Amino acid sequence: MSGPKRGGVAVKVLSGRTAASLQRYRDSKEDKEPPLFMATRHCAMDAETQIAEWKAVRVEHGTQGATRSPRARYETVDPDTGIHASGQRGTHIKHWDGKRHRKRLAGPGETPTHLRIEPEDALPEKESEATHSIYAFGADLVNPENPEDVERAFLTVKAERDEHYPGLQESIWGERNGESGLFHVHVASNATVYRAFELDGVEYRAGQKMGGDMRDVHSVRARFEQYLDAHPEYGFEQSLSRVGTPEYAAAQRRDGQRSYWERARAEREGVAPKENNQDRIRREAYEALQVPGVTDRDSFAAEMMNRGIAVDETGLRRGKRGKGYDLRYKVDGAKQGVKGATLGPEYAHDAIDAQLALKTRGVEVEVPAGQQRVGEPAQLPLTSTSLSAEEQVELEQLKSAIAALAQDERVRQDEEQQRALQTQERSYDGEQVTEELRARIARDDAAMQARLDADAQAVFDSIRQGRAQDEQQPATGVPEQPVAGVPEPAQPEKPEPPTFRSGLRGVKAKGGSETVQRRLDGMAQLEEDYRGALPDAEYEARLTEFGIGPHFMGQYGEHLDPETHRQLTWRVQARAASAAERQSGQKYAERGQNLRKQYDQLREDGAQAQELHNRILASDSGVEKTNARRKEIHELVRDGRYEDAAQAAERHQEKDRKSREAMENYGSGLDRDEEPSASDRFSARAKAAQERDRGSMSR
Repeated sequence: MSGPKRGGVAVKVLSGRTAASLQRYRDSKEDKEPPLFMATRHCAMDAETQIAEWKAVRVEHGTQGATRSPRARYETVDPDTGIHASGQRGTHIKHWDGKRHRKRLAGPGETPTHLRIEPEDALPEKESEATHSIYAFGADLVNPENPEDVERAFLTVKAERDEHYPGLQESIWGERNGESGLFHVHVASNATVYRAFELDGVEYRAGQKMGGDMRDVHSVRARFEQYLDAHPEYGFEQSLSRVGTPEYAAAQRRDGQRSYWERARAEREGVAPKENNQDRIRREAYEALQVPGVTDRDSFAAEMMNRGIAVDETGLRRGKRGKGYDLRYKVDGAKQGVKGATLGPEYAHDAIDAQLALKTRGVEVEVPAGQQRVGEPAQLPLTSTSLSAEEQVELEQLKSAIAALAQDERVRQDEEQQRALQTQERSYDGEQVTEELRARIARDDAAMQARLDADAQAVFDSIRQGRAQDEQQPATGVPEQPVAGVPEPAQPEKPEPPTFRSGLRGVKAKGGSETVQRRLDGMAQLEEDYRGALPDAEYEARLTEFGIGPHFMGQYGEHLDPETHRQLTWRVQARAASAAERQSGQKYAERGQNLRKQYDQLREDGAQAQELHNRILASDSGVEKTNARRKEIHELVRDGRYEDAAQAAERHQEKDRKSREAMENYGSGLDRDEEPSASDRFSARAKAAQERDRGSMSR
């Protein structure tokens, strides 16, 4: 065998609720060809005996008949209005907790991003009992009619499963698919681990359910590809895109897979492939740009809407462009939209805006040649090694062939010249051709010969060097020379963003105060410096230096940018809440001092002293609570996170409100037949202590 045969092998991983049906699937095809090869691990070959053995393992470890509660699902809502397609308002917000994206309830004033939809059937679902893995070998890799190819493919899969998954109970069989005729290897695995083993550095114990990288289809594919690379003796090499490459990631998109199979079907049937949604968006976008009435973003979106494609903006944060800002295209009837950057750089927001700007100046819209999805060009090595004997013979033969072609071309040119000469001689009624004409013909023939020789020499040079110089020329920094007669392609000009000017510029301080005027000028400069950026610690330090507060907002807030006004409103709310917490802490501290004086006077009375001691501890706890809240709000304000600070203050107020309501409900004399809970007893003691405090302070 000269080397591994290249071809495509695809792997799928499926989960089954019941293992018995999957185990019987191997022998259930009565009217079709039986399996060509069969093997098992940690179980019998007979299906019924195998079913009993797998079940015994699940019973032993308590996974037989295991169930789980059905999970709710989250669906996206309109990012601007927070309304779901069903008309309901969203309930949750997607946020990053430092490790992964999670969903939390949307607070007051927040625009939700998702709607939580509870499962229709709340009954517990049965957990998976088995896993079905399918290895499909393409005809370019395994000939289904070749016994040697089929056997090697089956042994390859079995050896890979034995090496990577030794602790699983598995039934493995190979068969030819009746519809496609390709060779498939099926692997049925008990979802409960039979014996402890290690996979990619992770320990799996007996009785543990299959999960993680054991069932993740991308991990299973990557593991099998690495096994083929490490074992060339089986004679197989994967030719499909490898796991982890950009080509593989693009193929995982639903639209990309549909395009691939549609092209394959069209090629097989000899017809034109159907246009998918992404290709339709690409075509419609540049057709819309060429419509005379399309001159700006709004008219472009309106024209696309007429064509059945909605265009909106994504990646906006509080009305400003965020890191992921782009145009989003959505075909009518499609479940999800697609970003312009996904379609290609020619369909992103910058490229569309540039085309519109050029169109307004009278430049014709340049339609892209097509989507480019290629990687970096491979650099060919430039070597000076001499040619081998066989290569030298091939080169000499090529030289001879080119020389023969050149000679034939010269003969053809001479014949044409002679015919032209004879024709001209006849046109002059028998007059002889002049020496001047013959000299010009000779010069033309010499020029043609020189040109043919130069072309032949260029071919020889390209063969010797492997066109290495042409491949490496862009890396040398030498600019390519424009071809004569070919116009340079128009480069889209990126429109310059308009300069932002603060609304406070030119506003005069009321009363002519120089101090207030300095605040106005400083705030205007700060607003212009931070246009499009969120506040931070430096932002807060400059605000503190200017002395911006509620009075300033009431007098001059109307001149601020809406986003700046919103941020500073949150800041005012947060600072007010921090001041309120500080006052509460002072009250708790004064109360604690008074109680300590009473405690010192009543030390001899144990019961009263203990009661006062508990009340002192409650006051100290109140001081700690208010200090912690004030510190949290102060740190958020110091870092310029005004919205978070305002939300924290609102959260604390809501918690206090609920505590007060609980105390009032208990004190209102609600009838309860059962024994009061611990929280009820604590609330009663707290209310009683509060009443005694008010009585003692009034005295």
